[in-house]
Amino acid sequence: MVFLLSDDVPEISVQVTQVENKWDKRHACKFCGKLYLKIARHLETCHGNEPEVQNALQNPKKSPARKEAWASIRNEGNFDHNFKVLKEKRGLVIPKYRRKLDKKHNHTDYLPCEFCKALYVAKELNDHQKRCTKRTKSKLKRNEAVRGGRLLLPITDEENTSFFVHVVNSMKDDEVAKLARNDKLIMTFGKRKWQKKDVEEHTANFVSSKMRELARLVLRARRMPNSNIHCVEDCIVPKNFTETINAVKKVAGFDESLRKYRTPSLALNLGYSLKKCAKILTCEGLMEDDKSKETHGKTFQELYDAMWAESISSGALQTIDKNKSNKVKLLPLCEDVQTLFAHVRNKSAELRKKVGTEPSAYPEFVRYTLCEMTMFNRKRGGEVQRMKVTDVTNALKETSSVPDKEVELSLSVTEVKLCRIMKRVELRGKFGLRVALILTPNMLSNIATMMKVREKANVEGNYLFCRPNSNRPYRGADALSECVREVDLKQPEGFTWTGLRKHLATLSQVYEISETSQDQLAQFMGHSIRVHRDFYRLPLDVVQRAKVAKVLLDANLGRHHPPSKFEDITVDSEGE
Repeated sequence: MVFLLSDDVPEISVQVTQVENKWDKRHACKFCGKLYLKIARHLETCHGNEPEVQNALQNPKKSPARKEAWASIRNEGNFDHNFKVLKEKRGLVIPKYRRKLDKKHNHTDYLPCEFCKALYVAKELNDHQKRCTKRTKSKLKRNEAVRGGRLLLPITDEENTSFFVHVVNSMKDDEVAKLARNDKLIMTFGKRKWQKKDVEEHTANFVSSKMRELARLVLRARRMPNSNIHCVEDCIVPKNFTETINAVKKVAGFDESLRKYRTPSLALNLGYSLKKCAKILTCEGLMEDDKSKETHGKTFQELYDAMWAESISSGALQTIDKNKSNKVKLLPLCEDVQTLFAHVRNKSAELRKKVGTEPSAYPEFVRYTLCEMTMFNRKRGGEVQRMKVTDVTNALKETSSVPDKEVELSLSVTEVKLCRIMKRVELRGKFGLRVALILTPNMLSNIATMMKVREKANVEGNYLFCRPNSNRPYRGADALSECVREVDLKQPEGFTWTGLRKHLATLSQVYEISETSQDQLAQFMGHSIRVHRDFYRLPLDVVQRAKVAKVLLDANLGRHHPPSKFEDITVDSEGE
C-alpha cells in the first residue's frame, strides 16, 4: 500500500493497492533517497563504504543480526522519505506493512514508531512497541506510543512547535481529534488560545477541549440531512447560519418539547468560540485581501449579535437557572470541618517525622500538606496545587513581618503576634488575579521538609506539590476526597473546595461582619465583592426561615417593633 500525494487536493489522498506479490514493494535508500526493490543489494553495491552498511556486512548472510541491521537502515530510509513527503504533501508514503484492498487506511491513521522509525497503523502502534527490538523504555504508559509517534511528524509552523507538542499531540486519538487537526480554522483558533494563555500544566487540556468542542459541532452538522457544513469555516458562512444554530442545538442536546438543553454550558461555549472564529476569519481576509472571508466574518458577527441570544443563549441560560432552582445546597457542617482539619493536620505532622527516613511516604505526606494548606485558606484546589517552588522561596525571603510601626500600632496584640508567626505567599488565581496564601508554622515546617527530601523522592518538577518522576502536581480535589473518606463525617457530600469556600462566605454572613471586612475577605478568596455576594454568600434556608419568617409573622400579626427589638414569639405548628 502507498499514499499518493498531489497538488489537486488540499490534504494527502490515499491510494490503496491490493497486495499480490511480496517482492513488488519499494524502499527508500537512507543515503541517496531513491526507491529500490532490492534495497539490501543496492546498499551493498552502491553504499558499501558507509559505516552502517559495513557493520551489517560483517554478519553472516541470512543471520538474525544481519537481517536486523538491514531492517534498521531500511526503516530509517523510509522514515526520512516519509517525513519529506508529508512535509511537501507530494509523493508516496511507505508503511511498514501494506494492506489489502478491503482494509483501507488514510495517511492520518499511520504514525511512526519513535524507536525503530517504521510506519504503523496508530491503533497497532502500542502493540508493536511492546515487542519492538529498538525500544529503550522498560515500561510504556497509556497512549505514550501514539504521542511519541506524533512528535516525529513534520510541523509546518515552527513558531508554534510547543502548541503542536503539548496540545495537538495530547488529544485523544479519535474521530474528533482527527477532524480538529485537519481543520485549518480550528487549528488557528487553538494557536490563538495557546498564545494568549499562560503555559501552566492545565493549559493544554483547556485549549484542547475548546478545539474538540468545535470539531464535535462540525461532526454533528455533517450528519444532518442535506448539510452544507463540512468545516468550521462553513459554519461562518451567512447562508448557513440557520443550519449552524440547529447543529449547536443538536450537539448540546436541546429538547424541543421541554425547551431545555441537556448541556447548556456547551451551547454557550460554542457561541463564544464561533464568534472568535469569525473574527479570525475576518482578520485573515484583511491580511490576504480576500473579500469573501472578510465579508463572511463580519456578517456572521452581525448575525450573532442580532439573533444568537434569542436562538441559543437565552434558552441555555434559562436551563442553567432552572437547574439551580430548588437544588439542595449542601454545605459542610462546622463540626465536620473541625474534625477533618484536625485529622489532616495531625496526619501531616505525623508523616513529617517519617518522610525524612522513608522517602516512600513522600506522596502521602504531600497530599496531606496540600489538603491542609488549601483547606485552611479556603482556596480553589487548582490554585494551591500549581504553587511553584520559586513562589515559596521568594516569599520566605521576607525578613520583616510587620514593615511599618504605624501599621503595627493599629493592630491588636493578637494580630501582631499572628503577623510575626504567619507567612504570606502570593499565587496566580483565576483570571490571572493574584491571591494570597497564609502559612502557619506547621505548614512552614512541612514545606521545609518537602524541600529537603525532594531529591531523595525523585521529584524534579517546578511545582511544590509535584509528583515523583513527573512534571505534574497532585490534584487538590483528589487529595480532599481521599481525606474525607478516611474520617467519619456526618455530611461528607458537602466537602468540595467550592463548598468549603461557600461555607466560609456564609459564616461571614451569619456573623454580620462589616462591609470593609467583607471586601477584604472577597479579595483574599480571589473574587470581587459582587461575586462574593451573588454566588458565594448563599441565602441559607435556615436564615430565611428564622429571621425573615419572624419579620413576616410580626407584620401579619400587627406587631410594629423595630427589627432590632424583636421579642421571642411563641409559634404553633401552623405558624400562628
